[in-house]
Amino acid sequence: MLLGGCSQPDVPDSIEEYQARLTRVLDITPVTLPSPAPLNFPSRESLHVDVPSMNINLREFYALQDCEIGTLVAERNTALGRTPHPSQRFRYETRLINALDACIDVLNNEKPELAEKLAEWKQQKLQQRDTVWANLITTSEAMRLAMTLPRGWIQQDLNPDAGAAVNAIGYLNKLKSTLSLSVNELDEQLKQIESSRLPARLWMTQDYLQVTLTELTASLAEPLNAVSCPEGRASDDAKILRNVFYLFFIEQIQPVGSNINQYYYQIQPVLTQWQTDPSLSESFNVFLKERELKFTAYQKAVSDHVTLWQRFLKRCNLSPTAPAAS
Repeated sequence: MLLGGCSQPDVPDSIEEYQARLTRVLDITPVTLPSPAPLNFPSRESLHVDVPSMNINLREFYALQDCEIGTLVAERNTALGRTPHPSQRFRYETRLINALDACIDVLNNEKPELAEKLAEWKQQKLQQRDTVWANLITTSEAMRLAMTLPRGWIQQDLNPDAGAAVNAIGYLNKLKSTLSLSVNELDEQLKQIESSRLPARLWMTQDYLQVTLTELTASLAEPLNAVSCPEGRASDDAKILRNVFYLFFIEQIQPVGSNINQYYYQIQPVLTQWQTDPSLSESFNVFLKERELKFTAYQKAVSDHVTLWQRFLKRCNLSPTAPAAS
């Protein structure tokens, strides 16, 4: 029971109690609060881009046995190598490009024609690697879960994994432009993204506040305007309403909104960059643009709700301060 007393209410609990207290004081019927629409992330099929295979004849293959590339090509032709996970494919392509560099250096003097052919392969692989990176971003299991299936809500202050998730998303973004890759670090960053699922948690919480605050603002406008404050003197009901506004919106809901803004502006530079990245599919770009519009709608819903209360408090000469201790 002591532990339970220290836990924070989730956003839906705060919103529902907020509405229940207000409707009780105002003596009105509570409206049915809507649920946010699901996160309509594009299908894996619409996001995946096939990467053409490059064929090598047996004579060339045997000529590469003294280079790491020979081992990599052999790995690629196993059953597992032909159907790798997006992260495994990205690691393979990065290793292959680095191995091509090393092999070219070895063959330059002994087999210049083969070295020249490897240089051509390297250029093709560098171009293909952007597509392999895009498949990592849009079709890896960790990223799909992070953008579709949230684990819980954004909290008032108990979001210890959010900062690590922001860094992990930034890490994946930088992978496109670097050939330096640590297998362990990539795995750890993907695990962090899957564990936190920050984008989905952020979007679900944001969408819930947007639809419920919009409904509450519309349903409260007339009842709040009807509360008596003769000549600017606050009635008892007006003071109780101010206290409810403080205890639930200011104390519980607004801190969540601050965290939404914080995390949104931390990951949005990367998401904005992805919107115009030619390697990423159009359906993914459209999804990210829709999420940006949703954030704008959320901001408006919060602003409209605050404006409603500012007008009421001003009319009754009240400030949104803490309730007086009794």
